[in-house]
Amino acid sequence: EIKDDEIDVLTKIASAMKYDYTPLKYSYVCKYKDGSQAVSHTVRLNITNKTLVRSLVKYGIVPAKSNVLDMDLEQIPEEYIRHFIRGYWDGDGHIDITHGIHLSVVSTFMMIGSFILHLEKVIPNFAYTLHYRNKDNLMNETMYINRKAVCMDLLSYLYEDSNIYMDRKYKQYEIAKERYTRSLND
Repeated sequence: EIKDDEIDVLTKIASAMKYDYTPLKYSYVCKYKDGSQAVSHTVRLNITNKTLVRSLVKYGIVPAKSNVLDMDLEQIPEEYIRHFIRGYWDGDGHIDITHGIHLSVVSTFMMIGSFILHLEKVIPNFAYTLHYRNKDNLMNETMYINRKAVCMDLLSYLYEDSNIYMDRKYKQYEIAKERYTRSLND
């Protein structure tokens, strides 16, 4: 499931799998404590294929992965770790460029811990905050990165000189890079 304005991602997946699909459209209303609300429009790609499911389970992609995902990045060859993190960020991360530059990613505390250990090695002065997504489920965390310089270092690490990039987040990275460079020159 993905934001409706990013339907091309699902179309590419369906096309690569030679899967004839009709997007399922949903709308969700998010109500805030102050009484305001926002509507989110999404599209979903459902694929029901037992062989595919069994194959995905072999690689650790299991139902309710948000509660059990535990992967040691050290299992990934060093030259592929940033590509893995970029792909993960594309799926479960967020780049906010509406009010400055802010980054976040959601995962299990084990996965977030693996990201932190790696990112502290490759990004100078890596700074972040952690918040539990739900106080009743301590398995899920959100890692927030709010310092502009750290955000840009992380985005550069993920996207600069990559031989491929994820369409969804790369555009936001380019805008953030332009704004950050402009702010340094002002």
